[in-house]
Amino acid sequence: MCNNTSIGSSAFSGCSGLTSINYNGTKEQWKAITKYSNWNYRTGNYTVTCTDGVLTKAEN
Repeated sequence: MCNNTSIGSSAFSGCSGLTSINYNGTKEQWKAITKYSNWNYRTGNYTVTCTDGVLTKAEN
């Protein structure tokens, strides 16, 4: 089970080449993570691959 609880402000900011994030948890668990301001500002059109499926950038 994954125990991440937050992603810091600007953690991936400016990572225009970001295409994928692999997350060892469910889509529901990913969505429950607190994501602080601009955590994904100016990133590429990435996907998040979870144990039960894939989320697009727009679904984050």
